[in-house]
Amino acid sequence: MNTAELTQAHQAAISLAREVGTRLREVQRSSQQIAHQFKAHQEIVTELDLWADQLIVERVRQLFPKHFVIGEESYQKTCQDLNSTIEQVCAEKVCWVVDPIDGTRNFYRRIPHFGVSIGILVNGERQLGVVYDPMRDEIFTAIKGQGAKLNGVPIAVSDIAKLEKGTVVGYNAARHLSSKWEEFHSLGHKMVLTETEERHFGSAVLDQCWIAAGRLDASIFYRLSAWDVAAGSLIVEEAGGKAWSLSKPQAKAFSIFDKSFGFATPAIFEACYAT
Repeated sequence: MNTAELTQAHQAAISLAREVGTRLREVQRSSQQIAHQFKAHQEIVTELDLWADQLIVERVRQLFPKHFVIGEESYQKTCQDLNSTIEQVCAEKVCWVVDPIDGTRNFYRRIPHFGVSIGILVNGERQLGVVYDPMRDEIFTAIKGQGAKLNGVPIAVSDIAKLEKGTVVGYNAARHLSSKWEEFHSLGHKMVLTETEERHFGSAVLDQCWIAAGRLDASIFYRLSAWDVAAGSLIVEEAGGKAWSLSKPQAKAFSIFDKSFGFATPAIFEACYAT
């Protein structure tokens, strides 16, 4: 993807996120009933999830015929049509990795905290991230190597260096730590045993963006998918933060195709994994 195409994709992603978010905000503030059903693990999918996913797929197809969309609600058909896994598709194509509503349960219950997330990968590498918070009209963006912004203004992670002084997001920790302690113990153990200010908001993509903006300082997430971190992880990194896969912290490696992740200020990351 050349510079001109990346710029065009950036503007298109912002426009799409705002278009989807505007309708979500209108429905959230109305008395309209929201049709829904349950997926695995009691996860909710609403009619708006399906509408937004389809809208983004169709719009990307029109604007960028050679690009592919990996959406939370449509990825299975894409992979089936290409006879490939998500990893294979993203490794070989320009892929828009999309969560049309991150925080669907919040949205369904009319809790005004959810986001629209669009990440773009080129040959498996994260190049662009856009996350829109429609209820606050905040749009977080990042282009690889160009920093992160909130509503066009550069942002940076906080200067908090000690976990006990930070504000931390823990996600599904109690459910998973006991069974995977050997995998997550270094960060998880310190977060559980350290007296931190802990919060739970219900939208992983907004949690990542809030770390990027310096509102939060660290987080651990379990059982996420590529569309939950494709955009937010790049925004965190471009804001000066750390993103890594909890299963391989010593390598300081990150892949959106893992399932468990950490995000933090650089100092907190180093403190948690110091030997």
